[in-house]
Amino acid sequence: MSESDPVVSVSLGPQPYATLIHARSHMLAADEPGDLGGNDTGPTPYELLLASVGSCKAITAKMYAQRKGWALESVRVELRHERPEGRGGPERIGASFVFEGDLDDEQRERLLQIAEKCPVQKTITGGLSVESTLVDAGGGSDGDESDDEDSDENGSGQKSSDEDESGDEDSDENGSESSKG
Repeated sequence: MSESDPVVSVSLGPQPYATLIHARSHMLAADEPGDLGGNDTGPTPYELLLASVGSCKAITAKMYAQRKGWALESVRVELRHERPEGRGGPERIGASFVFEGDLDDEQRERLLQIAEKCPVQKTITGGLSVESTLVDAGGGSDGDESDDEDSDENGSGQKSSDEDESGDEDSDENGSESSKG
């Protein structure tokens, strides 16, 4: 696969938030629950993020145990996304592990340390940036740079999708985020 080939393709059709995800030869779905206007046809984007972190941690621990010849039979990781101070404050992902197999306490502790070094965790905690570009429906870059006076600093002419007219981020009364958009 060349560097320009998309690793993941995401498309959203006429359903409110039902999203189809293609990753190599795999198809997944994402959606929002009914109380957020979706149809709950798949995990939310935050649930998929947690799944990515959790699966990477489990795989990393399993690979290490195999290299060491340890009797790790299974790994279970339960994850949760938390905002202890509400939206706009620090965020964290909590992960609880169960390592099953004929392992002593030192081996279990070492597996936990190794799981903390998984590549996905390193990516999201290491200064990740996301760069978005606009392409036309034919797949080519738009390339039309606008100098519109009404544009905001990123040139879109619109407020960020997570800000309302007052500049406040969208959140429900509990400070939880909607993961749409």
